Amino acid sequence: MWYDADYDGLQDEGEVGIPGVQVDLYANGRCEGRPDVIAVTDDRGEYLFDEVPSGTYSLKFHPLPGLTLTLPHQGQDDAKDSDALSPSGCTGSIVITAGMSDMTWDAGMVGVGRVGGRVWVDWDGDGVKDPDETRGVADVPIRVTGRNSIGVTVDMTVTTSVTGTYAVEFLAPGTYSLTAPETVEAWARTSPSPVRVTLKPAHMSRLDVDFGYVEHTVVQLVDFQVTSTVQQVTLLWSIYVSQNPTPRFRVWRREGRGPWALISATWVERQSVRGHIAYYEYADREVVPGSHYEYRVESDTGAFFGPWPVTVPQVDDGGSPLMRVCCFMPWVQGR
Repeated sequence: MWYDADYDGLQDEGEVGIPGVQVDLYANGRCEGRPDVIAVTDDRGEYLFDEVPSGTYSLKFHPLPGLTLTLPHQGQDDAKDSDALSPSGCTGSIVITAGMSDMTWDAGMVGVGRVGGRVWVDWDGDGVKDPDETRGVADVPIRVTGRNSIGVTVDMTVTTSVTGTYAVEFLAPGTYSLTAPETVEAWARTSPSPVRVTLKPAHMSRLDVDFGYVEHTVVQLVDFQVTSTVQQVTLLWSIYVSQNPTPRFRVWRREGRGPWALISATWVERQSVRGHIAYYEYADREVVPGSHYEYRVESDTGAFFGPWPVTVPQVDDGGSPLMRVCCFMPWVQGR
């Protein structure tokens, strides 16, 4: 018995034997009824039935929990292939004659475990997968390392698909670490890595190991609020900080459906930063009571956010909040 690490149905150099596997010998050649003799593989995965009389026999291999049989009858070398059929674990008929020795009846096994998940665009950069964050990130390398219950060291890397999904299959029971890089081209990871998972025979699938990424070259708007009094309109907004220095903004306004006009005399700098969130404020004091305006902000990277409408009250009500909008994506528009 051997562990077929690459699941090709052949005994390759470096693939180890599996101890503790039960092997049944049947004298009827059909792998039926009660076995005539039972053996268990040793520390090297080897078994032996000796002093077997002439006759027609068959064998049955019993995979350990969390394992299954590999591909049978691969290649042209009977000494290197796997002879057990899945799912029965039985071989074909074995004819033994007097004085004969046949040591070619082997079986390979692989794990039934799977680990995987999805790499997603974390628009707000908070490391939490929100219901509306459905876009995946392609071509992110995910490294899977660990040591399985058979003592085999696992170290492999898979790449996410166009939808951001990835999976590693045929893993034996064991503990594994899944690692996503801190950055990939224009993307920066927002969720923890590595993630440690344990596969046990009763639970051999973990397909919920997800990683979030945000484009660190793009401004991510987290929140926008507008308040208005008779005297002024106040704009408050915040962004996810994923670059240094933090962006600056300009403020644009139009009345009704008129042309957009730049109203901020200078770039608006951040007011404060808390964690990964930067906060901004701008007050437009050139307003006319009863007028209808639209506002948008432009980052120094060329991304526009908005527009957001507001009506200046005729009578001062103390500044009631008129609009609050979250999690907008930047859109670029010519002036």
